[in-house]
Amino acid sequence: MRKIILLEHVSLDGFLAGPKGGMDWIHVDDELWEHVHPLTDDADAVIWGRHTYQMMKSYWPKAADAPGASQHDIHHGRWVNAATKIVFSNSLQKSDWANTRVVKGVTPTVAALKQDEPEHALR
Repeated sequence: MRKIILLEHVSLDGFLAGPKGGMDWIHVDDELWEHVHPLTDDADAVIWGRHTYQMMKSYWPKAADAPGASQHDIHHGRWVNAATKIVFSNSLQKSDWANTRVVKGVTPTVAALKQDEPEHALR
């Protein structure tokens, strides 16, 4: 049975987004990345809502190949591009980002994911 692990960036005052809904306040340095990447390295998929998906899609597909990319961007960019991306949305119909499935119905989809075996390990 597959595990579902929650990993989210939260400010000390409990917010997930800045005053205008952005996440530009998040800073991932090498020290933080050393604690986080083992979680993603053992995962084969990511689950997002439409808004987070669109934000991630605007950056990650080419981040690993950008000139001067940080070690974090290279590592996470390669992982996220290879991983299955599951997007919950009532308005988004499809995606052109590889390995992305747009779905409706959170409860049945998550229940089915938990019953599946992981697709692959990305170590």
